[in-house]
Amino acid sequence: MADSIVIFDKPKQADLDRCVHCGLCLNACPTYRELGVEMDSPRGRIYQMVQVAGGAPISESYIEHIELCLACRACETACPSGVRYGHLVEAARAEIEIRAPRPLPVRWLRRFVFGFLLQSPAALRTAGALMYLYEASGLQKLARSSGLLKFFGKLGRLEALAPPAEPPFFFGEIGKTFPAEGWPAVSPTCRSRA
Repeated sequence: MADSIVIFDKPKQADLDRCVHCGLCLNACPTYRELGVEMDSPRGRIYQMVQVAGGAPISESYIEHIELCLACRACETACPSGVRYGHLVEAARAEIEIRAPRPLPVRWLRRFVFGFLLQSPAALRTAGALMYLYEASGLQKLARSSGLLKFFGKLGRLEALAPPAEPPFFFGEIGKTFPAEGWPAVSPTCRSRA
């Protein structure tokens, strides 16, 4: 059964071959526009997928470039060849999960976050409250100034990018509708005619 999964959960060569490497996707890609790195563009990622499909190993660099993709599919509308990039990146991520098992602590953390935390509004509220206490108590400043976060690797580097936790947390508002307030969003020329 595992062999059949590997066969189907990877980018198909026919889909990879649709890319003509014209570069029209570059300006549509937010990660390329932000980072300016060719391998973080759809064209660069497709190039890497072709290399892996040809037998190159799945390296940490490949995993990082594929993970940085937002999968927003903005590149698909810019592509004259009709490359279905979203399907390619999803298949590449599936192949990474199958062929490059993550270390046990990373698997546990991912299972907790994706299997529990993100599926439970109560758990998200609790995590938000704990983040607020972490910041308000001064533990965040202490952890940053002591250099303790460097022992957490990538997670420690990402902590610096986290926005501040601000109570009340929005999770209590999920599913509610709010009445419109203020003037409608109409241009001045339209209002003058009315």
